[in-house]
Amino acid sequence: MDLIVDEIKTFNQGLEPVGVPYWLTSKERRQNQRAGTVIVAFKSEKEANTVIQHSISIAGLRLKAEKMLRTPRTSQCSRCLGFGHRDIKCRKAFKCRLCAEEYSSKQHKCGASDSKDYETYLTIRNVRKES
Repeated sequence: MDLIVDEIKTFNQGLEPVGVPYWLTSKERRQNQRAGTVIVAFKSEKEANTVIQHSISIAGLRLKAEKMLRTPRTSQCSRCLGFGHRDIKCRKAFKCRLCAEEYSSKQHKCGASDSKDYETYLTIRNVRKES
């Protein structure tokens, strides 16, 4: 990863990465891939936005960058109902949150959406544990 930092500093004037860049995926998963995603932090938000808007040069290539959105492993995707990722990046099929069939919850048709239980389910917010 030192090479990545050197490339950024040498071929991208004014950029100062901080910390140690790291691969987004495991070594095993990258073994059969020709390319992968590297996470790099910058000294300021201004630097990061410059990279996002104009790209970055690494290994003689102009590469696009985007802001990394951290997602806790306990976060549930509202599209596929899986954990550890967000619906904005999800490419999996929709799953209904009421019956787990492969369609959006908005398309749910079994009648549960007309019941009082369903309405209550949608309106319960900020429930706190009792002390």
